[in-house]
Amino acid sequence: GSEEDGEVSLPLQPKITITDAISNVQKLRQFLSTCVGVPDTVFGQLNGIDEYLMRKVTQTLVDSKITDLLQT
Repeated sequence: GSEEDGEVSLPLQPKITITDAISNVQKLRQFLSTCVGVPDTVFGQLNGIDEYLMRKVTQTLVDSKITDLLQT
């Protein structure tokens, strides 16, 4: 088995939804805005993550609507 090969199996993590991820980015941004000395680049990176997640949400919505149209 895999344990004999020295592999360690990690417990399964619950799936995080994209809505949860967006909410967590917003919480992290809020937290960091209360901290002193956070470089602007950190906020820029958070903005990039937020934009990526929003594109994923938009793409998911577009894909599901196209699929709905094809099924009718």
